[in-house]
Amino acid sequence: MIDWLKLLGRIDVTDTAPPTLQTLRQLQRQALLTLPFENLDIHLGRRIQLDHKAVYEKIVVGDRGGFCYELNECFYQCLTALGYDIDRLEGRVVIGGPGAPFDHQCALVRLDGVRWWVDIGFGDSTLVPLDLDDRAEQTDGRSLYRIDESDEFLEISRQFEAGKWTKVLQLNLTPQSWEGFADRCQWQQNAADSAFVRKRVCTRATETGRITLAGNMLKNVDADTVETAVEESDYAAVLAEHFGMTLDAPVWSRPQG
Repeated sequence: MIDWLKLLGRIDVTDTAPPTLQTLRQLQRQALLTLPFENLDIHLGRRIQLDHKAVYEKIVVGDRGGFCYELNECFYQCLTALGYDIDRLEGRVVIGGPGAPFDHQCALVRLDGVRWWVDIGFGDSTLVPLDLDDRAEQTDGRSLYRIDESDEFLEISRQFEAGKWTKVLQLNLTPQSWEGFADRCQWQQNAADSAFVRKRVCTRATETGRITLAGNMLKNVDADTVETAVEESDYAAVLAEHFGMTLDAPVWSRPQG
């Protein structure tokens, strides 16, 4: 039997208070500080399937991370078990160009009449939920965000540079089934055009910034940015030290640059 509430122990949360915004903010922040956004199974030749037992064993039991269809489904199930009023949403990643349907999985949570964007699977994502009905600038304490309406979507923009807005995601507010993401999930791990196929990545938020292992380069963003080349023989040790993941002597099924 799957006990989704065990995710709380995985992200070092002991308080299972009734649903509140304060608790939701804590849960999202702790998940992003703990659970790596990573695509390593794709490069290990392991097929990622939309299967609840597989996701639970990987993330909750196996101390791994995953990409959006895994991380956000795990979080969705945990929040449901905690009593949150929640819908799955599909998003389209639009950084650099138009996105495709079901490109991204995230969630909408309703609390006291307010709709919140909840997302722990968007890589360098907002540390706290954002109010989907607020058209003013919002912040997670690190970056500024803005949510605008278009004909079909809510569009989320972020300031990566002061005064310059970059559109990052389009959200479709129609609730979705998990099975609806299956085709795009397979595309993400097999298509030559998929960013997840082109390079392996493992990243998570830290208390003061972010740490990312992209290919064989470790990038630690804090007050300063420090980049360190990682030898292949040290790769598993770096994963263990910085991401809490055990991956003994990985054998990659795709060429690594």
